[in-house]
Amino acid sequence: MARRGFTDSYGRAASAIASQNGDSAFSRQSLDHLERQVPAEGGDKYLVLGTRREFALEMDQLDLAEAVTVRSLEL
Repeated sequence: MARRGFTDSYGRAASAIASQNGDSAFSRQSLDHLERQVPAEGGDKYLVLGTRREFALEMDQLDLAEAVTVRSLEL
């Protein structure tokens, strides 16, 4: 059950970060921080990568979005 709490908290944080389109440096730093906090095993890593991919698409950074997608597939 504690695991779910972490995922729920992470989901809210990821949503807040993704909505910060006006401050891309803040959003990138926040995503970097969240990625360091998420354990390598488990599905939370995919949530981080998905949020990072969506942010890259919003910022029209197609190369970065593709790289994140490939990284997800390699996990």
